[in-house]
Amino acid sequence: MLAVRLTLPIAHFVSGSNIIIQSNAAGEANEVVNLYPRFIRKLRNAFRNFGRKVRQGFRTVGNRIRHGFKKMGQGMRTAGRAMKRGFQTAGRWIKKHGLKIAKVGLRAISTIQKIGSRVAKFIPVVGPALSKGLKAASIGTNAAANAIPVKLIGKWAKADRIMGHIRNPLGKLTRFALFFVN
Repeated sequence: MLAVRLTLPIAHFVSGSNIIIQSNAAGEANEVVNLYPRFIRKLRNAFRNFGRKVRQGFRTVGNRIRHGFKKMGQGMRTAGRAMKRGFQTAGRWIKKHGLKIAKVGLRAISTIQKIGSRVAKFIPVVGPALSKGLKAASIGTNAAANAIPVKLIGKWAKADRIMGHIRNPLGKLTRFALFFVN
């Protein structure tokens, strides 16, 4: 602050936004009075407070958005882990039961083809040829079922045995009779 020495007992000097009041002849400033009126200070503080509130509001909104994305990410991670466990469980079940299902399914298809070949014999003109085609397809699907290396137990074995009887009702008797004939 700039102070000018005067010989007057009281002098007022303006320096920027401050006023310097000197009361002695040596020129030393005894009092510094701010020229900003009270309303200007209040206005400045209001803008500062407004800026703080706006900044605080944006920070709060940003934190809420970040928190929401974190929650969403946690939910997606949890769902992903649950899906992974589900796929693993399904994979284990398929690995354990898939071959049994395939074998019994092929056996069922073979049985349906065999019954169809017996029924097709009674269709005039195309019946015998259609019957032989269905019988050949039945033999092929039965061979495919026999090629699956799985031991059937419980309900699976019972279903396989029933379908075997339907496919070839006199199977063991004819084999037994042929054994003694030859």
